[in-house]
Order: sequence, then structure tokens, then C-alpha cells
Amino acid sequence: MDGAGCLLLGFSAVTFCDSSGISALIGLMREARLRHGTLALAGAPDRVDRALHQIGPHHFVPVYPDVDAASAAAPNAPHSGG
Repeated sequence: MDGAGCLLLGFSAVTFCDSSGISALIGLMREARLRHGTLALAGAPDRVDRALHQIGPHHFVPVYPDVDAASAAAPNAPHSGG
């Protein structure tokens, strides 16, 4: 991520996210903030979405139902993943 912006991670192919995954997301979020940007997730399957809400990263990383919704909220976001 170069400069201000939003890194959008497509989570549609993610089937599991544990504390290691959450730690990685927190690291990405911190790096984005250091560069005056943000991080957002899109399209997490129900099981992963529930885990994200139970563990709590949705409090500091926006989670959108799909890439289209996330792109509408952050139209200049570079997209990574499916």
C-alpha cells in the first residue's frame, strides 16, 4: 500500500480464520494506518464472518457482504483476493 487509500481483501475463498489469521489482519491494519490508509474485508463466508464478529476485528476493520458493497463504500480501494 503506497500512501493513503483502502486495501480491500476479498475473503470469499477463506474457509477458516483463527487467532493467527486475526493477528495477520491486525498487522495489516496497523501497517495501513502507518501509511495513512485503511483495511477492509469483503465477502467472508458465513462461518468466517461469524468468527470475525465473535473475535472482534469487525470493530476496527470494516467487513462488507461483498466486493461491490465494499467498493461502493471505498471506491478507490485496490482489491486483493477473491
